[in-house]
Amino acid sequence: MSDEPKFCFIVSGRNVEPWVAQCLWSLSNQSGNSCISIVLDDPTDNSVRVALGVINDPAFKISEVGMTINGERKGALRSQVEAFRNIPEGFRDPETILVWVDADDYLNPWLAGSVLIQLAEAYNKPQSTGGLQPRWRPLLTYGNYKAVPATVTDGLATPYHPQCVNTNGYRNYRKWGVKFNHLRTMKYKVMEHIVENHSDHLRDRNGDWGMVAADSYLMTTALELVGHRHLCLPTQFVCYRSNNPVSDWRVHKNELHAAHKDIQSKPKLKVFGGW
Repeated sequence: MSDEPKFCFIVSGRNVEPWVAQCLWSLSNQSGNSCISIVLDDPTDNSVRVALGVINDPAFKISEVGMTINGERKGALRSQVEAFRNIPEGFRDPETILVWVDADDYLNPWLAGSVLIQLAEAYNKPQSTGGLQPRWRPLLTYGNYKAVPATVTDGLATPYHPQCVNTNGYRNYRKWGVKFNHLRTMKYKVMEHIVENHSDHLRDRNGDWGMVAADSYLMTTALELVGHRHLCLPTQFVCYRSNNPVSDWRVHKNELHAAHKDIQSKPKLKVFGGW
């Protein structure tokens, strides 16, 4: 169908040899019109060989795959921006839904390949904030993840309080917390607007690409720009690899704290009215 929604999986990671195959197969098993843009960040293991083995397997269902191999380490955020820039041409559509999946994680197999179907339903369903406000459709979603193995608590997100939404207060972590857990998605046009007009909000106070807290830099910026047009989805769409020994929350706690302080110090963006 010509009106079938398009999806692009944005996949990035470094030294993910033990996990990248499961990640990619979980994407292939989804029902829907999708492509993949994957960036492997300066790998020193066999991540590239494993990923290519999956992508070139005749049973792999996704034919449109763009792969970038960084020759030097650039970090998760810059890698995700490069993955966005390298999306296969047929999916560079303002209404394409971008789906962020870390290369060491995978989509929940218990959902029987329905992740994209459920996301399409969420994006197509008109929402209401009550009163006389016009109905709207989301530009961004976030939600809950299942930790595997269960060595840490599952990531359970809740919707932002209306006061936070009304005051565009997403940078006030102390009051409202960080709610934008996996699975994170947004429309192509939101990411395009950020990259073209607000890339300074994706960099640290020195103008460098941050090596940690990629999700926080990107999602805080996006939430401010879309205003109330976002949804918290309760389904555990993604399985989060809690035993990755090089996860930022394990080995870069001090850097994460500094990055979050940097994010909170940036000027708040106004809601963009041109969607």
